[in-house]
Amino acid sequence: MEVTGHVDGAEARLGLRQLAWARAEASANALRNFGVSHDRLVVRHMGAARPLVPVPPGTAEPQNRRVEIVLR
Repeated sequence: MEVTGHVDGAEARLGLRQLAWARAEASANALRNFGVSHDRLVVRHMGAARPLVPVPPGTAEPQNRRVEIVLR
């Protein structure tokens, strides 16, 4: 299971890239609390590299502030 955190362009511009990691870790911890084994999780962050909604650089877009969970 992959847990990937993202930020939007405005957060990245403000130097808040670590928010992507914090979002991913918080979601992974919630999954662990529900019984998902630690060794089944891959936690990573993409920063603003893969926006859900394409917008100009530095633009705030709430939909790009997210965590994606992919089951494999």
